[in-house]
Amino acid sequence: MSAFEQIRKRLIKGTVYWREILSLFALLVGLYFFRRQQADMVLARELISSLSWPYWILLLLLFTGFVFLQSLNYRLSFAVMQSPVSWRLALDFFLKRSVVDIFLSPEHVIAERFFSIWRAKADVSHTKSRFSTYLFYFFQALAYVLIGLATLIWWALHQLVVYGKMLPAVGTGMLLLGLFFLFWRRPVWVYAVISRFFPELDITLQELAGNRINRQLIQPLMLFSLIAQWLVLLMLAAAIMAITGSGSASISWLDVFSAYALGMLFFLAMPFLKGMGLVELVMILLFLHRQFSLPEAAAIVFLFRLIQFWLPVLGGVFNFLFTPGSLLLRIYPAFLVFLLGLINLISGLSPAIHWRMRLISQYIPLSTIHASNDFVIVTGLMLLITSLYLLRGLRNAWIIAFTLGLLSCVAHLIKDIDYEEALFALFSVIVLWITRHEYRVKSNRKIVRVGVRMALVILVCSLIFGVMGFYFLNEKQFGINLNLWQSIRYTLQYFFLMNGDLQPHTRFASGFLRVINALGVGSIGLLLYGLLRPFVFQREEVESDLQRAHALVQQYGRSAIDYFKTYPDKLFYFASDGHGLVSYKVGNDFAIVLGEPVCAPDDAVEMRIIAEFEQFCEEQGLKVVYYRVDEERLPFFTQQQKKYLLIGQEAIVDALHFSMEGKARQNLRTARNTLLKKGYHIEVFSPPVPGNILQQLKAVSDDWLQKLHKQELVFSQGMFLEEEIREHTVLALMDAEQRIVAFLDLIPDYRPGEVRYDLIRKLADTPSTCMDFLMVGLIEYCQQHQIPYINMGMAPLSGIEEPKNIQELTIKMAYEKIRRFQHYRGLRFFKEKFDPVWENKYLIYQHHFDLLFIPAALNEVMKEF
Repeated sequence: MSAFEQIRKRLIKGTVYWREILSLFALLVGLYFFRRQQADMVLARELISSLSWPYWILLLLLFTGFVFLQSLNYRLSFAVMQSPVSWRLALDFFLKRSVVDIFLSPEHVIAERFFSIWRAKADVSHTKSRFSTYLFYFFQALAYVLIGLATLIWWALHQLVVYGKMLPAVGTGMLLLGLFFLFWRRPVWVYAVISRFFPELDITLQELAGNRINRQLIQPLMLFSLIAQWLVLLMLAAAIMAITGSGSASISWLDVFSAYALGMLFFLAMPFLKGMGLVELVMILLFLHRQFSLPEAAAIVFLFRLIQFWLPVLGGVFNFLFTPGSLLLRIYPAFLVFLLGLINLISGLSPAIHWRMRLISQYIPLSTIHASNDFVIVTGLMLLITSLYLLRGLRNAWIIAFTLGLLSCVAHLIKDIDYEEALFALFSVIVLWITRHEYRVKSNRKIVRVGVRMALVILVCSLIFGVMGFYFLNEKQFGINLNLWQSIRYTLQYFFLMNGDLQPHTRFASGFLRVINALGVGSIGLLLYGLLRPFVFQREEVESDLQRAHALVQQYGRSAIDYFKTYPDKLFYFASDGHGLVSYKVGNDFAIVLGEPVCAPDDAVEMRIIAEFEQFCEEQGLKVVYYRVDEERLPFFTQQQKKYLLIGQEAIVDALHFSMEGKARQNLRTARNTLLKKGYHIEVFSPPVPGNILQQLKAVSDDWLQKLHKQELVFSQGMFLEEEIREHTVLALMDAEQRIVAFLDLIPDYRPGEVRYDLIRKLADTPSTCMDFLMVGLIEYCQQHQIPYINMGMAPLSGIEEPKNIQELTIKMAYEKIRRFQHYRGLRFFKEKFDPVWENKYLIYQHHFDLLFIPAALNEVMKEF
């Protein structure tokens, strides 16, 4: 196969992201064009800003009607599947899809998992939700095709009647006849093309041909889809009226239809980014061809796209924003602050609009205007830095961003009446205020105090240095002799990085100004560092706390992991009444709790302890996560508005009913018999384990870790600590020379009728079947002591057969595809040999955004202490 043929097949199959590449290229082309025509774009912006309010009302009414009809179309799409939804949910669905649509094609929008909560609220199955969305997209596309064909026929007849051109009419007629013949005479071939390139339409056509839908609603759905597209046409016509100031009689409706058809063609053909940049460009070029000026054409298209595209997207963003637990609740404010920082920098470095500058200079001194401009630049830099810490939920970052946003709003108005930038700053401030409760992580108070003090010291020293320098420097340095007030003013200007009007005449004068600038940069940087340095939680447990924790676990323990709750790496939070504890570790601003609190088996008691602990963590600036929670406890946590994620399954072996007989146990029997013939056997060492045995166990453990490049992990499992293993029952696999080649140690299991091992290790150069032999020996040990069950521990990331959301889908793909997690698959395979019952284990957390940082926090707490 030739290289060209391989590339062609990869393009068709989608293994090359040609749609994404093409969309990004189109966006860059559009941005390049608008950048080259910057002066005309400024005029276009002024045309839009000068619109009278009746036009805005008309456009907003059309937008409202469009949103209403699209919500109605969603309701009809679900009603066709006999799954009615409410108006509120239909509106919510449409607006949120408008956002997701930008980055995903229709088939991926339908297949994605972002709307599992929405489907649960609507009580609609995943299958019906998918097909209802198929219907919505299908009839939207069909409505566009009908209007597009009507536009094409109209254009061809117009060319024939007005200009006497036969070619467009003949060409259009031949095209329509060809399409008719194709669909009439070659339906199988058409169906094959649809199945290959448009699988979502294939499914829709199959369902429409069946009898599993309410066919009576198909016609209303088609009608309202057409009306919705007709409103889009009216939006474009209203935009032309608003910019040109002409009546509807002066509007060329052919131009409206043509611009709509061309723009929507690229809008639908480029799913990724929805043709941003290219849609605007082709529509502007069409209007230029129809004798509009470039500023008018750009203003018409920008106004149309604002109403038709950006307002639904903005509505969807707000819907995501106000959805409890939404990722955007944390990402969106930080993105806005970052964007505001960029806008401040660009605005401060760009020339002012002349008429605005002339107007503002009549009321405000030029020095104040220039100071405001410089202040905008400085705040831009500070906002860019602050936005990064907003993602971490830092409280001080929110205070800085909120304050600088308010000041930016005022500064933009003083600078040169930049009300557009001021409105964006105000919008950012409003969003920050709405999401203020999301920012709870505290800064390090000690570093804050040191940073503020040092910044003030630098400021005072700089003032003294600058004032004295400016005051005593002679006229030779700057061309003028400065008085005391001027010296103070220029010192503050250059300290806060604002451009003064001094002109240095010597190298010494230039160096003097750079020194003051450097002092300002150092002071501002130190202040930001102090304010934005996260609080580092440090706490050590005393021996008395460890004894209290042991006593509580002995009294209330009922879990297989309760033993590790008093492991030396843990911190303890004791209930106010002393009848319960929470075992946790801190990593990356998270308090990772192992399982649930240790307390009496009463939900009210546990809820009270959790409330106390979470209040304590909030005061310390920590977010709480519960690791390895049983599935039966999910309702308890979901009642508290918490999220959950399946992180793996725990293997429970029925030891008393396990048999080595049968074909399924052939490999285990062969492995055991082979080792028995070689003289291998198992010995049991009861506590306290003798010192010479501990030395051999330590050698095996070290060899296991070194040669297999493993490291000790703790938190929900143990490590090799001689003082701990001395008190455990140890099953050791001995070779013919009485040398320990593998072992496992049994730890206290507070689940009745169950035994659990912690470490299971072998010498690296021994056969892998040694582990099987050791496990069979443990089963026989349990059978001898009448212990019903063996807990083999958790197989991380495994057990997700049908992902319920995007988080579980990510874990499933990581488990199956990423090589780094290959050993988890091996662990699962080893445990599957003994036919265990698998129990789901979950991670409980507060906010979906936290999932971005929880893996790093878990990695931190699992490191050797």
